[in-house]
Parts: sequence; C-alpha cells; structure tokens
Amino acid sequence: MKISLGQRRDSASYLNHGNLSLMVGVSLSTLAGLLVWQSFSALLEGPFFRIENFDKWFDSDVFRVISSMLSTETKGSRSNLHPVLPILSYVLTALVNFVIRDPVVAIQSLMSFNAFFATMLLWRLLNWLRLDLADIFLCLSLFIASASFVFWFPIAESFPIGATSMLLSLQLLTLSPAREARSLLLDALLCSASLAITISNWIVGLTAIALRCDFHKRIFSLLKTSPRDYLQRNREALYYPIKVILLSGLAVSILSIIQDFAFEHSVSFLRVDQWDQLIKETYFIDFRGIIHLATRIIELILNPMVVGEIVSHSYLTSFDQSGWVFDEVFSPKWGPAYDMQILSVNGLSIKSMSQFIGVSTWLLLLAISAKNILQAPRLNPIIWTSIITLASFFALHALYGHHLFLYSAHFVFFYIIISSTAFQCKRKWIPRTLMFLLILSGGYHNYTSFELANTILLEISASPM
Repeated sequence: MKISLGQRRDSASYLNHGNLSLMVGVSLSTLAGLLVWQSFSALLEGPFFRIENFDKWFDSDVFRVISSMLSTETKGSRSNLHPVLPILSYVLTALVNFVIRDPVVAIQSLMSFNAFFATMLLWRLLNWLRLDLADIFLCLSLFIASASFVFWFPIAESFPIGATSMLLSLQLLTLSPAREARSLLLDALLCSASLAITISNWIVGLTAIALRCDFHKRIFSLLKTSPRDYLQRNREALYYPIKVILLSGLAVSILSIIQDFAFEHSVSFLRVDQWDQLIKETYFIDFRGIIHLATRIIELILNPMVVGEIVSHSYLTSFDQSGWVFDEVFSPKWGPAYDMQILSVNGLSIKSMSQFIGVSTWLLLLAISAKNILQAPRLNPIIWTSIITLASFFALHALYGHHLFLYSAHFVFFYIIISSTAFQCKRKWIPRTLMFLLILSGGYHNYTSFELANTILLEISASPM
C-alpha cells in the first residue's frame, strides 16, 4: 500500500512540500534535457557522425543505432537485437522528423526528452522513498553530474534508453491497487519495459513484480504447507505475478516478431545462436583473468559516477561500412582490416585533484549506504530491487562485455537509489556534504573529460586509417 507523505505532515505542509518537490523535479529534468541538447550539439560540431568514425565513441554503435532510427533497411544487427528499441526509436523519430523536417534535430530532440523523462522518473522514485527535499535535489544533481549521464545520455545509443526503461519498470513498486484487468495490463506494461530494450535488463521488471506481490514469501509458505490447501486460499495471489510475467513476455515477443518483419536485416533477440556472441565476449579462461576480474569490478564501481582517464586506444578491426543513412545509401560495403583508434577509459587512473576527491567521496558514500542498509530492520522494495539488479549486473559484466564503460548507464540509477540510503542517519550533514563534494568534483572532472574526449575524437578522426 502506498504510504503518503501526508502521513507525516499536515495537509498544508504536504501541499507545500509537494509543490516544491515538483518544482525541483521539473527544473532539474529540464536542465538534464538542455545539457543533453548542448552536448549533442558539441559533438555535431566535430566529425562525430561521419561514417569513418564508426565505433570510435568508446566502442559504441552510434552509427548503427542512428541508421535504425531513420531507416528499416539498415545493415547491421546490433541495435536490432533489442526487441522494441528499433520499433520505438524509428516510430518516434519519424513522428518528430515529420514536424521538424530535420533528422539530426529529431534524434537530438528524442535524446533530450529521454534525459528529461529519466530524471522525472528518478524524481518520482526518490519521492516515494520519502527523502527530504534537499536530499532529492542532491540525488538528482548527482545523476546529472555522473559520468554515465555526461558521456552516454547525449549519445544516440541503446544504453541511455535502456536505463530509462529500467526506471520505468521500477515504477511498478509505486502503483496503488486498481481493478484487476487494469492493474494486470499496467503491471505487464511496466514489467516488460526493461525487457523491451535489452533482455538481460528484465531482471528489474521480474524483481519488481515479485517483490510487489510478495511472490517469494508465498513460495516459501507454499513449501511449508499442503499445496492443495494453500492454493485454495491463495490461488489468485500466487498466480497474479505469473500472469504479469507471461503477459509481458508475450507482448515483447510479439513486438520482436513484428520487428523481424519490419526491419530488413533484423535479428531476433529470441534466436539461440546469438548466445555464441555472448560466449565470445567472456574473458576469463586463464590466470590472467583473475587480475582482469578485479580491475573490472573496480571499474564497475567507479566509472558510472566518476570516469577514469580518457585515452585513445588502437587495435586492428574489420571496418564494416553498413551504409550512411543521411545519404540514403543502404548497400553493405566491407573493407579490409584497419588499425582503428577508439576512445577508452582507465578506471584506475587518478590524474587530478577533482578526480581524487570525486572517487574518495563516492566510495565513502557507498560505505555509509552499505552500513545503513545492513543496519536497517526493513528495506523499501525499491532499494531491494536496486540491490538485486546491481548484484545481477555485477555477476554478468564481471565476465561479459569487452568495454565496461559501455554499460555504465545501466548502473547509474541503481547506484543513486542505493546511495540515497546514506541519508537515513541522524547526522545527515555528513552524507549531504559528501554528495555535494562528489557533485562538484566529480561533475567538474566528468564534463572536463567529455570535452577532452571530443577533442581526442577530432584528432584521431584526422589521422589516416
């Protein structure tokens, strides 16, 4: 059942607090959208969208994602592996482009709106956790100052959209009871949001619906009593989350089938042979992997908030020119192997005082949060879902993914929700001071590093391949 903020304030103070909180949420969400617009514009001034710069932005797939947003004939399956992303992005881009008549501005508008929408969703969750207004302001500001926001939310990629879809699934835990049919459809829609962009992200929707319906408790009770007697009394309560999961999975599967028909080179996320790609991206088959594993875990902790040193990394690759959408050329063109240079992140490098302060305060905030979580008699399901999701992502990405910085956008919201538990103490000035320092130092370092990354991109783009 929803616990209203009015239960701890009178009606006048509740209304005043609600209005102020909404103003904070809308203001910071608007700021997030404007910053994404500005950062997108800064990248446009360079050679970011030239075909020869494919995969240089931290080994992302910006070119292929943009192509799928503007055409159903795009060659290259990476962005089409996600069940709903091509359909959603293509339809929305087409609608905005119909009004604006500029494909670049249409994509820029969608990424700016994604940042605005994500910030508002985070604001709603923080309100549900009943944080003080100052703490909500700090948490939203931390998101805007984070490395994940600075480097990924201005980029036309699946990662920022996937992060927003997971936040949408978390809204399951804020819903009030409604009529069964309406509740079932809404729950299924929200549960499928995280699955709709990336299949591994469905852990958010599954965990949220399980906790909301106390599914785990009912399973334990079923094991302790006679199944027949228990099912007679709790049949609907036990079956409801199962129906939500099946309905959400069915909906996304149908959309995936539609995607296969609509996009000429689409690859279904249901195909078993795609597991070969996952196996290829696992590293740890010898002793060297143990050291690499430790490094990856440190990067997974630090890089979503405070990015490491930005460097240019060279490696040999096969250049796949899939067709440039702005020229409406969609025939595949395969080139030989080139010595490519991409941007990379060193998560262990401490090169500046701002980075040192940012990393130190972030680790201290996590330590305080962990202490409060361990001492809490009961945790909000939103906190529990964030913990379970982070644990799952750690287990997955400890072995999977060549470049961890790609996935930092999937971590940031859960880190912020967990770090908000640091405010559950008597001496709130300590975590507030730490978060304020993290916002200033980490934000300065991240935005400075973003400018450096754009500069390096200009330099390596000018060098012959």
